[in-house]
Amino acid sequence: MSDMRVSQKSSFEIEQVALSVRDLFGMYNDHCPEIVWALEAKLPTIIKEFALIPDGSALSPFEDAKTFYDPLRIELHESLYTGALSGVPLARHTLGHETGHVFLHRDQAKAWDMRRKEIKSREHSAEWQANEFSYHYLCPRHIVYQYESIEEIEHWLKVPRKLAERAFKEYSTKPREIPTYLRDILGF
Repeated sequence: MSDMRVSQKSSFEIEQVALSVRDLFGMYNDHCPEIVWALEAKLPTIIKEFALIPDGSALSPFEDAKTFYDPLRIELHESLYTGALSGVPLARHTLGHETGHVFLHRDQAKAWDMRRKEIKSREHSAEWQANEFSYHYLCPRHIVYQYESIEEIEHWLKVPRKLAERAFKEYSTKPREIPTYLRDILGF
């Protein structure tokens, strides 16, 4: 996987894009959005030239999926496609990642040349941004708040364990232990 330097975006900015995409697809409150349906049925009605191509013929042996910009498409291996249809967490995350490239980078891709520029911060990394998009797309805080464990998030949202752990850590409403120094200050 190669990386490209892109315009800086914070996690918060990417979260707003991911939530807007969920809303655009009519899946804002879905716990486990049908990502393949969104890419096959919904996205081509919004971006006419977009296609999801599950044959993998344009991919290298080391790639499961890739976003191409001219014409705009996501190509993936059929096994990844059927995995995403079946709710396989890693397949869903991979398609979420590629969806992130479509929405975050398609305007910048036309200006890319194939020279790699130094990426000084993760916020300039196309790959970090696409991963961040997938995280916020599949684990939005307004959904995650409703779960009480990592296992529930992993099961019901059909996301990889690492995403579920991060979501639980960042968004869990479970009360956390108040540090001793704060208890003293607050009089607990």
